[in-house]
Amino acid sequence: MVSKLLGIIFKDEVNKVKRSYKRTLMALLVIPFLIGSCEKKETTNHDETIPVTIGKVTLKDLSYTLQRVGSLEAKESVMLKAEAEGSITGIFFEEGGLVKEGQVLVTLDNAKIKATMAQLDARLRQMEVQLANSERTLQRKEPLVKEDLVSKQDIDDLRSKIEIEKATLKEIKAQRAHNQELLDDTEVRAPFAGTVSERKISVGDFLRIGDPVVQLVQLNPLEVAFRVDEKYKTNLYPQQPVTLTVSAYPGKKFQGEVYFISPDIDIATRTFLVKSLIANETNDLNPGMFAQVTLVTEVHKNALMVPWESVIQLENETYLYVVNTTTVKKVPVKLGLVSGALAEVSGSLKAGQSVIREGKYALHDGSKVRIVAGAQKS
Repeated sequence: MVSKLLGIIFKDEVNKVKRSYKRTLMALLVIPFLIGSCEKKETTNHDETIPVTIGKVTLKDLSYTLQRVGSLEAKESVMLKAEAEGSITGIFFEEGGLVKEGQVLVTLDNAKIKATMAQLDARLRQMEVQLANSERTLQRKEPLVKEDLVSKQDIDDLRSKIEIEKATLKEIKAQRAHNQELLDDTEVRAPFAGTVSERKISVGDFLRIGDPVVQLVQLNPLEVAFRVDEKYKTNLYPQQPVTLTVSAYPGKKFQGEVYFISPDIDIATRTFLVKSLIANETNDLNPGMFAQVTLVTEVHKNALMVPWESVIQLENETYLYVVNTTTVKKVPVKLGLVSGALAEVSGSLKAGQSVIREGKYALHDGSKVRIVAGAQKS
């Protein structure tokens, strides 16, 4: 019984070994076939053309711009004050109105000064007549001294009289000039063209010297100040064109130019101050507005431009693929300014060459390609 049982177990083991041997043999037979299939498939993939879309290398004049923000300020702003005492007799401006340079804005009572001026004018004319008469008398008498018809003493006295009259005439003219200044001070004039602020005075108000009259603000041109990083110092220069935009007028651009570049650099921020004048002939702009300022710092003529999506950027290299009939060539490039859908590059490229836009990540140097679209995005 035992020997029969052992026989059955031995027979099962033998069958297991036979089945294992058959599986191993089948595997050994299949492996060469699989290897051959893989090699065939790999060879097929290597020779397969890859569908791609292309763009063109173009030439374009490219401007590098610098954008900063600042607040608009009045180039000139002054509080006009009374330079004479007196009651206001006339006001010749409207609140918020435009005034011209030299325009009279306010007049003060000047009756007393005018009366004094009239007296001085009368004395001046009288002294001029008296001096002229004395000089004519001297001219007549001087030749008579030699004939002893007129004494030398009389001539000396006449000359002294003329000197006194000249001194008196000079004094009257000085008094008149002083009173003319006082008369001019009774008129408050605009020192420059601009816009007047709120009116806080009325006819009849008495002003003392130094009392405020009205605020005058110059609106054309306006000034905008902004700070620029020190690395851009060599890109800025006086009279450099500036474009400005404000949120109050979306899409509208105002033109100006740089007029001040600070020689001092802020050590804390490593920036320097720049000021520009902005033309404001229509008075659309106002002091205090927040502004976006744009300056052109560089212009690259005939820059090489490619579609931005054709550029491949890795950690240690930047390149793209150029189409050479049915294959591609890897071309290292240096990336410049990205402008919209285009990018400036420098490298071994020429205008008119085709570069891969889509499908570039499946390529390597020498890959075969099939162009399925060639419209370059703008």
